[in-house]
Amino acid sequence: MTSGLEWDEWGASNDSLDNDAIGLWFYPAGPIAFLLERPLVAEPGTRFTYNGGGMDVLGEIIKNATGMNLEAFSGRYLFEPLGIDNFNWGNRFENGVIDAASGLKITPRDMAKISVTFLNQGVWNGEQIISEQWVKRSATPFPSNHGINIPGEDSGRIGYSYSWWTKQYSDSGKTINMFWAGGWGGQKIMVFPELNSVVVFTGGNWLSEVQTFKFLKNFIIPAFD
Repeated sequence: MTSGLEWDEWGASNDSLDNDAIGLWFYPAGPIAFLLERPLVAEPGTRFTYNGGGMDVLGEIIKNATGMNLEAFSGRYLFEPLGIDNFNWGNRFENGVIDAASGLKITPRDMAKISVTFLNQGVWNGEQIISEQWVKRSATPFPSNHGINIPGEDSGRIGYSYSWWTKQYSDSGKTINMFWAGGWGGQKIMVFPELNSVVVFTGGNWLSEVQTFKFLKNFIIPAFD
């Protein structure tokens, strides 16, 4: 999200070609070229710009490095070890590229398995599925990724790391660190290390503000006490 390439995903409607997350679906040369042909407008690593096209490039990097597309790679090294056998990377471009930025379908129970694995420093059923170092980096925002405000979300100012959002949640004078992965409409898998707990949300707030943090503040966090 700090590639420095020109990209506008949050400043235009989701039904407009002015939104680059929509425009890349209609580019004749495909989504990867759509991103990589954009002009460089900032020094890489210095400016956060939410960029779904960058996630699609990441998916192709995994494919080139491993010889497996994103669905096969995640199935073998993440979902299968977690006992997740019902998953689907549903969105594909005309040239076969998997849309790594969105469209993964798994059940709430399986979402919880992923968050519990991150809660346990990458361990599931005694097996190190994800490296402990990767989990720690996922929970720590990059230096330039602070003060981000997601349109249509009630999360307030937050940070961003390895595809995970980060926040210090304040409640009754206590500060609780958290990190989470989020999807459009209210899908979230949240990790609270200090509470030794995880929270999973699903939702379909496509046209209204997502209010998961309101639920956290008013109902879920108080229940831990």
